[in-house]
Formats: sequence, C-alpha cells, structure tokens
Amino acid sequence: MHNAAKNTYSPRTRLVELRRELGKTQREVAIDLGITQTHLGLLERGKATPSVDLLFKIASYYKSDVYEAWPDIAGSRPGSTTTLDK
Repeated sequence: MHNAAKNTYSPRTRLVELRRELGKTQREVAIDLGITQTHLGLLERGKATPSVDLLFKIASYYKSDVYEAWPDIAGSRPGSTTTLDK
C-alpha cells in the first residue's frame, strides 16, 4: 500500500525523473545548463519559474518537450482534452 506522501502530486516530479533517467546529479545538469545547482533545485521543487529560454533549454536537454517536463507551466498539449473540457 502506498504512503500518503507518495501520492501527493508535484508538477515538477517529472524533472527529477528525467534527470535520474540520465543518471545525472543536480550539479552535473546545472553545469551542463549553465545555471547554479541551487537554481536547478528550486526549479525541481517548483519554487522557481524558468525563463522561456531556460524552459525550452531544459526540455531539449532531457530530449523531452515542455508539456512533459513542465506540466504546471505549459498547460495542456494543444488538441488534448482535460477534465475541465469535459
């Protein structure tokens, strides 16, 4: 059975998953992106919002798209339906 804390949705959880799938630390990714590790940590925790340039740079770095990497910022993928549309 799942712990209630694990069921709490975090819109930025996917950023951490993408980083871990590459086997990279926050420090390594931050260096590759040209940002501080602190800033990357804030982004992953949803405590900071990236510039548009950084949003796309991170999505590209993870070979992802903004809708997958940033669901809380990008919103719904064009043409998709959400529970609000139903």
